[in-house]
Amino acid sequence: MITIDQRGCGLGKTTQRIYKRIQFNIQNNINTLIVVPGLKLQEQYGNDIDVPMDIINSKIYNKYNYKFKSTVKALIDSMRNNENIIIITHKTFTLLPKDNGYKNNYDLIIDEALEEVVKLSKITYKKSTWDNNLQLEKLFTFEDSVSQSIIELTDSDSDWTRINVILDPGQSILNDSESFLNLVDNNYMTYVTGHGWKVLSQMKEGEARIINVLDPHLVVGWHDVLIAAAAFKYTKMYYWLKTYNIKSVILTDFQEHMGNIRIHTDKTIGTKTINQTIIYSNSLIKKYPEIVTNYHTYINQHRTGRIITVRNNHQDKSLPDEEVLTHNVHGLNDYQDITNVNLESALNMDPHIESFYKQVWLMNMDKYEQQRMILHFHSSYLFYQVIMRTGLRSMNYANEVINVFIPDFSIASSVLDYFDGDSIEILEMNLLNGVKQQPKSTGRPIGTTKDNKMTKAEKQKKYRDNKKNNP
Repeated sequence: MITIDQRGCGLGKTTQRIYKRIQFNIQNNINTLIVVPGLKLQEQYGNDIDVPMDIINSKIYNKYNYKFKSTVKALIDSMRNNENIIIITHKTFTLLPKDNGYKNNYDLIIDEALEEVVKLSKITYKKSTWDNNLQLEKLFTFEDSVSQSIIELTDSDSDWTRINVILDPGQSILNDSESFLNLVDNNYMTYVTGHGWKVLSQMKEGEARIINVLDPHLVVGWHDVLIAAAAFKYTKMYYWLKTYNIKSVILTDFQEHMGNIRIHTDKTIGTKTINQTIIYSNSLIKKYPEIVTNYHTYINQHRTGRIITVRNNHQDKSLPDEEVLTHNVHGLNDYQDITNVNLESALNMDPHIESFYKQVWLMNMDKYEQQRMILHFHSSYLFYQVIMRTGLRSMNYANEVINVFIPDFSIASSVLDYFDGDSIEILEMNLLNGVKQQPKSTGRPIGTTKDNKMTKAEKQKKYRDNKKNNP
C-alpha cells in the first residue's frame, strides 16, 4: 500500500512519521530503503538515527576505491546482502531497475516528492546522422491503431502519443547517444509528437522532441511505501501517480500555514492583457535590465535585515547581506532567524513539457486550473519550500512579519495556495516604472494561425472527434 503524509513543512513528517516508522521496522525486523533529495538529508538521517545504516551516494562511490562501482550497483549489492537500513538519493532511485527482484523485502520511504518524473530529450537528424538500415520505427509499437493513425497523419509538435519499445536495439548508434538511450530506457515511458515520429521513423531532417515519463511501477511491489511530502497534491509526483492509476491513501492532510506574511509583487508582470503577457523571464531581464534594478531597490527599501535569495542566470545582480540558496533547499534548517525572502528565479517551463502536462496529466481541468497547476510544478512549490526555511519554521516564531518578494504576480498568487488567506497581505511593486518600452507580443494568440485558420493540433483533435463519433 502507498500511504502519504502531506503535512506542511516543519510540522513533523520526518521526526513524527518517518523516524518512528524506521524504529518500528527495526523492532519488527523489516528492512527499510529511504530515498531523500540529496546529501544534506542523508547526513541529517545519519546524525539523527543512532543505528547502523548503509549510505549510498555518488560522493562516496566516486572515491578511488569505488571508481568502477555505480550507486545503482552499490544499492543492488546492499539489497542482495539484506542490509537493514539503506539511504539513497532520488537520482539513484530513478535509475533503479523497476523489476530488481528485492523490492518485496524492503519498506520504501520517499522523503520529499520526486522531481525527475518527467524529462525532455531532443534528437536532431541531419543526412547520414544514423544508418538507413537502422529502421527505428521497428523498435516501437503504439498503444492502439487509432494512436498510430493519428500520429502518422499529422506533423504536429504539440500533441503527444505514447510509444512502447518492443525490440532491444543492441549494439548500434543508440548506445552512443544519451538521447537515443532515453528512447529505450526501461525505467521510462516514451511519448513523441507527430513531427518527432517522422524525424525518427522517416529520417526527416529536423529535431524530434521526446518526453520521458518515469515508469510508475518503480513504486509498486515493495513491502510497503510511505511518501512524506508537504502539500503533495501540488506536486508533479502526485499527478504522475494519479494519471497512471497508482492508488494511494492520504494519512495526514495538508493545512494552510498561518503567519504574518507580506507578499510584495508586481500586478503588471505575470498577467495577461489583450495582446501580450509580460512574464518575468531571463529574456525580459536581458531586454530591460532596469527592471531588476527597480526590483532590488524596492527590496532594500522594504526588507528588515538579512535575506535569503533564490535566483538563476543573473547571479551578478546581488543584494547586500544575502544568502543565496540553490533550487534544492531540502534539509536546510539554518535560516530560521531570517524574515526576508527574495524569490526572483525566472523558472519558465519548456513549452513542450507544458503542452504534455496539459494534454496528458491535466486534461480534465479547465484552462485556469491547468495554468495554476503548471505554476505549482515549475516554481510555486519550490518557492513555498524556500519561504518555509525562514522564521515561519521556527518553534519560537512569534508572528513577526515575513517579507516575501516575488516579481511575477501570477506566481505570487499561486504561492497563496499554501498559506491561510487571513495571514497574507499583498503589497504592490511597480517594476516597470522608468522602463521606456514595455515588451510587445511577438506572435499570434495561442491556438490561432494566420488568417485564423485551424492549427495542426486543432486539426488533430477534429480527427479524433470524428473518429470517436463515426467509428
